[in-house]
Amino acid sequence: MKDNKHMVYTHTRNDTNEVFYVGCTQDKNRPYRKGSNDRNSTWNDIVSQTDYTVDIPYKNLSERDAYELESRMILTIGRMDLGTGTLCNKQSKWIKSNFKAKVLRVTSLPPNER
Repeated sequence: MKDNKHMVYTHTRNDTNEVFYVGCTQDKNRPYRKGSNDRNSTWNDIVSQTDYTVDIPYKNLSERDAYELESRMILTIGRMDLGTGTLCNKQSKWIKSNFKAKVLRVTSLPPNER
């Protein structure tokens, strides 16, 4: 039986209505967790300036599906640090995981993440 406990969530700035973070987890509290130790410095800077909304558009996913979807959303929306979008994500869990080379060949990744 598949372990379909993972979700993909987004954080959207209330002042600009732009998604600024995409994450995946199986911890139901993680999307709502605040704190400097849990998030990167850019995320903390954004939430110190504005309120934000948590959305959970995808639930009941396998770990692999959640990681893949998170990565695809990051690639689609784009990252602030690369000048490609509005996200403060530094790297997706998919890219960090060992699934990258074995399961999916993502050819649209920036060269420094292949």
